Amino acid sequence: MNSIISEKRFAFVALPLLLATLALFYVLGAAALFAEAAQAHHDIARHGRSALVSDVIEIRG
Repeated sequence: MNSIISEKRFAFVALPLLLATLALFYVLGAAALFAEAAQAHHDIARHGRSALVSDVIEIRG
């Protein structure tokens, strides 16, 4: 009987909590990518394409 109760608890509490957490990480990751793209766009608009190229060179080493 206890195993049935614990399975229902997992299905109705833990599973939605897990899905909500995964969705939150997905949204935060997408927001970080958009922020990075906006920053790159701002750098290009301000300094020209050479700013982006120099950033890529720094990242790749």
